[in-house]
Amino acid sequence: MKKLTDILEEAFNQWDNAFTAKSKVAGIPTGISHVDSELTGLPLCSLTTIASRPGVGKTSLISSLIYNQAVHNHYCVAIFSLESHPREVLKRLLSIDSGIEESKIGRGELDEKERETINSSLGRFKECKIFIDGSHFLTIEDIMEATRNMVQENDVKVVYIDYLQLIGVKEMPYKSYTRHDELALIVRKLKMLANELSIAIVLVSQLNRNYLGREDGRTQPIFPKLKLSDLRESGAIEDNSDMVWLLSRPCTKDYEDEEGNDIRNKAVLDVAKNRYGTSFSVDLKCDMSTGKLYDWPYDFLYR
Repeated sequence: MKKLTDILEEAFNQWDNAFTAKSKVAGIPTGISHVDSELTGLPLCSLTTIASRPGVGKTSLISSLIYNQAVHNHYCVAIFSLESHPREVLKRLLSIDSGIEESKIGRGELDEKERETINSSLGRFKECKIFIDGSHFLTIEDIMEATRNMVQENDVKVVYIDYLQLIGVKEMPYKSYTRHDELALIVRKLKMLANELSIAIVLVSQLNRNYLGREDGRTQPIFPKLKLSDLRESGAIEDNSDMVWLLSRPCTKDYEDEEGNDIRNKAVLDVAKNRYGTSFSVDLKCDMSTGKLYDWPYDFLYR
């Protein structure tokens, strides 16, 4: 237990550092300027959940965040990739850094200049502190133990988990339980872990299918209007997450909006829950050939 005066001193030091810093980012920068300006980065002691439809770009988004934090801002970052092999994670990061398509890297179809570019990227990553656990089955107990060790030994500041529905539980505190109860326990433990270690945890989650066929004023909305209730096990996730980010991309064959603008490379990131302020949305540029998401060229920030 801490005295109030100690907490005040810690808090004011953090706020003062944010005020004097040129970047004005008190937490872990995301590299997305609109998000950083609104949130001042990912706060420490926070749990953020990112969700979207399949294939929209959740993994691309967290890969972009990891790249920005580890390469550009030199933070120690860890990712538990329960779905993808560590080589796939590395391939995404190399594609983001080099600008070379993921598919070309995977097939090895690189000319001499592209090989030089990849070698330069590899050199940059050798200087970074990125830890990848590619185990296909992990329990929440495994994740907590590994995270504590990485924080103690390597000063990890942000942890990514891809994704919630693949995490298991070794032991439940009561005999009669459902998978919903397990996932609620997992999310609660992750929030407690973020507080305990003073780190930021980012959790990827699936959506349920409620958004399919929901009337939205149009028979085929260009961007689906996602809601917090669209999260699988939404109650437990929403209650324990400090922030919930919902990512969407055009879901119709018409790649122009009502004003005729080309939106094939546009994504919308909706911060639907924000314990640190108001909800807001930002438009992102989405380069799916390299798996990179970044600031839209125009200044779109709306509430």
